[in-house]
Amino acid sequence: MIFITEALLIASTLLMMVDAPLAKYSSEFYEIESNLPPERVRYIGKIMDAAGKEYDRRFAGYSGKIQRKPKLKVYATKDEYVAANKRAGEGSKAHATGGVFMPIDETVYTYDSPQIDEVLRHECFHQFAHFVVGGELDTWVNEGLAEYFEAGKVDPSSGTMRLGQVDARHTQKLAEAKEEGRLMSVDQILQIGGHDWHQNMDSRHAATQYAQAWALCHFLFHGDDGKYQKLFDNYLRLVDKHLDGASAFRRTFGADTKPLQARYDAYVEHLIAAADKAKKGKQGKRKND
Repeated sequence: MIFITEALLIASTLLMMVDAPLAKYSSEFYEIESNLPPERVRYIGKIMDAAGKEYDRRFAGYSGKIQRKPKLKVYATKDEYVAANKRAGEGSKAHATGGVFMPIDETVYTYDSPQIDEVLRHECFHQFAHFVVGGELDTWVNEGLAEYFEAGKVDPSSGTMRLGQVDARHTQKLAEAKEEGRLMSVDQILQIGGHDWHQNMDSRHAATQYAQAWALCHFLFHGDDGKYQKLFDNYLRLVDKHLDGASAFRRTFGADTKPLQARYDAYVEHLIAAADKAKKGKQGKRKND
């Protein structure tokens, strides 16, 4: 029995060291390696090409250039994905993730799941920003924009993507945080760094910080009838020119964030109310059905 157990451990270790056999597929925007059936990989390529077009459109004229098609590795199972993370030296929290962009090899790793569309739109934005944005995006805007693209809707038949949807998961977390007095101010969102962000990933604040980063980006795109959209673009272009995020934000929006805070607070209230109304409408429809 001892020998059998040791043999199984050795076999398991060897499997961790060897990648699953992956076929290569090239879409318009991506190089995809996967052990999924070809039709499934073609679908993934189509939905991600729609996202790639939208990344390109939104970030046209930035200083970085994509010299080759970005690479995706899409595994059939979570175990294969976790093993691939461990081989790349990033496996400590792989079980808790659906996908990851690894700057070390500039590749997005994920596995097939019902949420694969959303996961890829999120992680591939990080990959795109790595290639295209000249400076370093602060954590709040890097994650907030990834969440913004994640919430987009792709029409596979036309290959187009719509952005600006209100994410019900995030509005629920915003409502809970508001009720419990845990909402961060705009200044607090701007100041949260990568270390603090990752420290919070093991706490109840994880979902809240994603929700608030998304909400601030959504506000800067759509708040007050798009009033801040050009300013947000100016801020991002200053970061692209290697100005640090804090200085870029002050130069764009001013040193006093109180006026922006007031409008952001009102926008969060609007998001929560709109989501609550939509939820009640769906409940009423189900009752009538």
